Amino acid sequence: MGARRDEGLKMTMMLWCGTTRRIHVSLDQGDTWNMAQLPSVGHEQFYSILAANDDLVFMHVDEPGDTGFGTIYTSDDRGIVYSKSLERHLYTTTGGETDFTNVTSLRGIYITSVLSEDNSIQSVITFDRGGEWVPLRKPKNTTCDSTARSKDECSLHIHASYSISQKLNVPMAPLSEPNAVGIVIAHGSVGGAISVMSPDVYISDDGGYTWARMLEGPHHYAILDSGGLIVAIEHTSQPVNVLEFSTDEGQCWYKYTFSKEPIFFTGLASEPGARSMNVSVWGFRGNFLSRKWVSYTIDFSQLLSRTCEEKDYTIWLAHSSDPSDPSDGCILGYKEQYRRLRKSSVCQNGRDYAVTKQPSVCPCTLQDFLCDFGYYRPENQSVCVEQPELKGHDLEFCLYGRRELLKTSGYRKIPGDKCSGGESPSREERDMKKKCTSNFLNPSQLVGDGDNRPGGDSDNWPGGDGNNWPGGDGDNRLGGDGDNRGQGVTVTSGQGVTVLLEGGKVLLEGGKVLQKGLARLDMDGMKPTVGGSPWPTVGSCPLGNTKPMGAPGWGRSCWKRSWG
Repeated sequence: MGARRDEGLKMTMMLWCGTTRRIHVSLDQGDTWNMAQLPSVGHEQFYSILAANDDLVFMHVDEPGDTGFGTIYTSDDRGIVYSKSLERHLYTTTGGETDFTNVTSLRGIYITSVLSEDNSIQSVITFDRGGEWVPLRKPKNTTCDSTARSKDECSLHIHASYSISQKLNVPMAPLSEPNAVGIVIAHGSVGGAISVMSPDVYISDDGGYTWARMLEGPHHYAILDSGGLIVAIEHTSQPVNVLEFSTDEGQCWYKYTFSKEPIFFTGLASEPGARSMNVSVWGFRGNFLSRKWVSYTIDFSQLLSRTCEEKDYTIWLAHSSDPSDPSDGCILGYKEQYRRLRKSSVCQNGRDYAVTKQPSVCPCTLQDFLCDFGYYRPENQSVCVEQPELKGHDLEFCLYGRRELLKTSGYRKIPGDKCSGGESPSREERDMKKKCTSNFLNPSQLVGDGDNRPGGDSDNWPGGDGNNWPGGDGDNRLGGDGDNRGQGVTVTSGQGVTVLLEGGKVLLEGGKVLQKGLARLDMDGMKPTVGGSPWPTVGSCPLGNTKPMGAPGWGRSCWKRSWG
């Protein structure tokens, strides 16, 4: 396995197999190899790269046995030294499902699920690339459901891939877009753990710090016009003909009847992605035996006809919680101020809209440091403590063929952190002047003929079986599963075969690569139709009111909420 990072660092990973499996890392295209400081795994376990970007790797290491969980480790900027980030991370061994989600609308933020001691599933979020994980804050004006021990103390839990795999009433995974700053939309429940009851849709406009209920019940949703427009359709088994949309990040919702005759809804799509002003609704009429497929395309540029001007934007400080604190907004060593559309502005950003931000460097604090190799942060604590199993042992590892002794106070700077000055915990990698190897004596051992592949046989890669890649099993895991989600991950075999995974799911079968991308359905003869009802004038929103818009097919529902 390997990864290509945004800043040009190239890293190749490979599993070395024997009775246990270890990951080795090369930063020079295979000339030299170093053992990653990660726990070894047995053949019933797996490694999985959850994310690889900005010089940091999130690596899941499966627990022994069929537990359904493991531990997330985060790397240094070389991908060699790893620190424990999150324990009991949910990752099923049967379907390879994990809820690990990168919030792309704001830097440093990830959401995932943990399996608690009582086997309930709970959501956690990190705002500093795995330095600390915390529960999601309870949305205002919501009550805790029956999964909570208290009616007043609970948190928001997000439905993602695992809920979808379990056939819960969850039609979509969480959604965020890089050009829709701060916006996150997701199905969720408010309580002590994820509920199996039908979820509601929640939205955050600040990257996940605060949340509000956006829509009641499950919906399909999409972000348009770089966040200036959100559209949704109710998820139901009944035919539908109403599209809902919001021009103020989910505070007020308008309804549009796109067809006189309802259709069985099958999909919502926009091109080009979140920059578009158009959305297409797909579906069919008729029964199972005689379906008539139809598509309706709604052009919102007729409604939001005015191009946004400078007065429509405001300056917004990301990661802000206490404006009176000089360090407010400091995450990963710097603050970022964004130019952002006002919620009250009814205009279009347009396809050429570009996110503009102004960064400023912050002084270093302990929040700019991960727990170092051999240390971890206990739940709900910010101080790094020694891992019990490593207490009293020298922290040694092999680096570039020489044994290194790590002297640390328990902290190492987060890769990509830009802070300057301030706190600087002591850390030293000392060359012990001893030669060492990481099981690989030289690069030539990684390449062999049919009878001399290390640890394998005439038909196999090291430690694999007849149909799989290294360390794989019958489900095509390359130290992970067939649906490896590594973004920008390069998988390199011992014979130099390189496979690039770019966001889509890649399945490795017997040395062949099958790319499972987005299949486009070619609807011959279909003509997209723009809904014929006249667009209403969107003005002030009378909070708490629900009344017709004065035009056929339109209605408006509004509710009040305050953003924390």
